[in-house]
Amino acid sequence: SEPLDVTLPIETHLNLPFLRKRLTNYPDQNLLANLLEGIRFEADVELQAVLVPHLISLPKGFTSVRNELYRLQTLGWYRFFDHLPFWPIYLNGQGATARKLETRYRRTTECGGPRRPTLDGSGLRALSINEAASVRHMPAWYKHRHDPPWLQYMQERELADPLEWGMPSRRPPEIKPTLSMVMRDLSILLAAARRLEEPLYIFGDDAKDYFNQLAIASEDWWKFGVVFIHADEITAPRSA
Repeated sequence: SEPLDVTLPIETHLNLPFLRKRLTNYPDQNLLANLLEGIRFEADVELQAVLVPHLISLPKGFTSVRNELYRLQTLGWYRFFDHLPFWPIYLNGQGATARKLETRYRRTTECGGPRRPTLDGSGLRALSINEAASVRHMPAWYKHRHDPPWLQYMQERELADPLEWGMPSRRPPEIKPTLSMVMRDLSILLAAARRLEEPLYIFGDDAKDYFNQLAIASEDWWKFGVVFIHADEITAPRSA
């Protein structure tokens, strides 16, 4: 076994030189870094093996989830191993959500586990990826690094200061429109439509595999594992 090279360039079909040139002065450089260098979950977690059980919704959509994992592997976005590829590792549970108008289920990944306080043998709590990304948490192993770039990261994250449990992360929050925002905009548009005697259409769009196309940075590979039944133990689905 060898240590994971956390500096590996991402494998992607995106035109990275084009994006780098066009977005050099883009205000959100963190977003640009995720595109060019790989997605980082920005979750400060301990060096622990965290095994999150599958959700109770999985049995109903088991076949759909299995087919989806194989499809993503065929596209080169997932990779299968017959052993644990990393240690420590997060193995996140899988679930399934029903779709409208079709029998195929939507695969979901449980990044909120453990759902209850869970401690390792040394007394360190195992945080879920979701919680670690939303709070300021100082993992024990962070204290063993003293190189200048790392210390700067600690300062920017305000992790060197005394922390209380549950303090919110210093990273900018994701801002999504609220229901009141949508209702306000619709009321304005509807008022104008009535005065102009024109119809008002509401529609949404979606992109297949939108987030799966964004490669994960190698430094975070160990945080996003999935354990699933081996293909030899069941009938393997047809490749996508």
